Amino acid sequence: MYCDVCMGINSHKCPVCGEQPRQIECPTCGGSGAVAYWAMNLETEEETTVTFEAWSCIPETAEEARSRGQKWHRLEMEKCEECDGTGLIWEEQSW
Repeated sequence: MYCDVCMGINSHKCPVCGEQPRQIECPTCGGSGAVAYWAMNLETEEETTVTFEAWSCIPETAEEARSRGQKWHRLEMEKCEECDGTGLIWEEQSW
């Protein structure tokens, strides 16, 4: 079936009756919005990359880490460039 906009010509591309684009999980970052997570060791002042799971469990600041008796605290996360940190990209249509 077709509408008055496309008249059945390339109806799959029609903005009225065609397929609508949708967002999917970014394959580069796995939907997290970041490609690297950084943490710092308070004893050695060494910066290192850690997993998201580890990064999310450690304290946000050095002061908070010291007060809890922990030796690691969060630094920045490196934003994914493909999805601009959202974790989602537009699905490519195969027309």
